Amino acid sequence: MTRPRFVEALAVASLLGLAALLYGRSLHAGANYDEGVYLASLDALRHGQVLGTDVDASQPPGFYVLLRAISLLPGDGVTGIRVGFLLLALIGLGAAYAIGRKVGGVTGGLGAAALLAVTAPYPVQAARVQADTASVALALGAVALACYAGRSSWRWAAAGVLAGAAVSVKLLALPVVAPIAVLLVARRSWRAAGALAAGAAVISIALAGAYAGALGELWQTVVTDHRVARSLGPSFGDNANRVLLHSLDWATPAGVLVPAGLVCAVVLLRRVEMVALGAWIVASAAFLVYQRPLLDHHLVLLVTVLAVPAGAGIGAAVARTPHPARVAVAGVAALALAAGFVQEDRRLDRQAGDPPGVRWAADQLRVRTKPGELVGTDLPIVPYLAGRRVPGHLVDSSFVRLGTKALTVPDILATLERDRVRAVVVGRLYAEQPALVRELRARYSTRLEQSGVTVYLAP
Repeated sequence: MTRPRFVEALAVASLLGLAALLYGRSLHAGANYDEGVYLASLDALRHGQVLGTDVDASQPPGFYVLLRAISLLPGDGVTGIRVGFLLLALIGLGAAYAIGRKVGGVTGGLGAAALLAVTAPYPVQAARVQADTASVALALGAVALACYAGRSSWRWAAAGVLAGAAVSVKLLALPVVAPIAVLLVARRSWRAAGALAAGAAVISIALAGAYAGALGELWQTVVTDHRVARSLGPSFGDNANRVLLHSLDWATPAGVLVPAGLVCAVVLLRRVEMVALGAWIVASAAFLVYQRPLLDHHLVLLVTVLAVPAGAGIGAAVARTPHPARVAVAGVAALALAAGFVQEDRRLDRQAGDPPGVRWAADQLRVRTKPGELVGTDLPIVPYLAGRRVPGHLVDSSFVRLGTKALTVPDILATLERDRVRAVVVGRLYAEQPALVRELRARYSTRLEQSGVTVYLAP
């Protein structure tokens, strides 16, 4: 390896190592609701319940394949699974570097990866057991491969595989079609188009074959239920305001660097790859304006497609600054990025562990129930921490499912009776259903309460 290549590899490795240390701050944070849903789903799948027919899937099946694959890595429990998602986030940074290097040279690559690393909400989402960052990281990999594919059929096929995998993990990745289409048109190769389509088809056919017996149920929970959930709001106007004006945290260095970097990119980087990245920004913004309900973790898509070309633009500006001033410009950019790392480190360090009520309820389940007994709950992380399983139909009792009537009180009660559920833990939306609470009090003779969490136990 030549000296410049060695220095480049060392710089990239150092950046990824620093990001790993930063994101590692989240490994022992309290689990959010979605993490509890996915971990309870994973536990149900491990014990023989079937995705779609037994376990309700809030994401496409590729996510659950990914989740099970990560669970095979060394380490287990919440922290062990999070490590796998952290590694995926780092792969996303590596792909961002590759894209930035293509359009802006080595400094462009370093700028793209470094800026993405500190642009919220990417840091706080990086180690979370959720589909958003994982799908975006895979999409970055697909675009990176397409940038370097040229007329190579196998590279286009690999890009198709990654793009298909990204969408199969979460539909949030659908806008990846835009940049890949631009790059494909620029190559003017039917052979490349065929290879890309074949790669994406491999993923689709494999998943369709694996879940052939549950395709109707999966379509219902992944597509139809989410379409119905659009009735929960907010309006297109509110979404547009949030996406266009508040997707970035203006109180962070990234809130300044991203707009400045995009200006640099437009002025300095005139390549077809920049047109593709611009198409990705437009498609992602339109997708999120259409998305309802629009949640904070969805914005990881937009900040990613903004930060990558912006970081490349900053890197290109540094490289093209005349030598006497280059050191000063590079120093200012480095200090701003370092400030971003420090600010995100403080943000992640302030994350609390699991609430006292969650820990208490998990302890109660460990003591008062047997390992094979099922637990109903609106706090799925509790039975997961206790080593107990949730009936697949009840792994996700979110406001979306309850609000759209995809899950109703009669459904919950019927599942509790049919599966002979031994205990029910209530600490969230179940408490807001008076009819459900009345039935639980009538059916379960023992009731324990602490820190806003109630444990109902059958005799």
